[in-house]
Amino acid sequence: MLLAVKVRLAVGVAGVLLVLFWLGAWHERGLHSETRGYKTLLSYQKAEIVFDGTVYFCNRFVDLRSRTHDQMVQAARSGKQNIIEASMASATSKETEIKLVNVAHAR
Repeated sequence: MLLAVKVRLAVGVAGVLLVLFWLGAWHERGLHSETRGYKTLLSYQKAEIVFDGTVYFCNRFVDLRSRTHDQMVQAARSGKQNIIEASMASATSKETEIKLVNVAHAR
């Protein structure tokens, strides 16, 4: 019973954070200059918050040895990394940037 409550709470928290991240990424999609860098992007800043929150939540409520813990942390890390890669690729190709940002949205 307690595990079911933890899983529902994790899904709820992750869902709220994902919506915040998605809104920020959608707003900025393809509109930033490569000279600003990815750390100034609102979507990257929100992805960092999502990642930090996911790690904190998983360390506190999910067994460290479980596959669920690893998957949740990796998913949050992947979203953040896709934004970094999209920003780096934007210097050479807007098409690549849009594809990578869309991959971050899908996560």
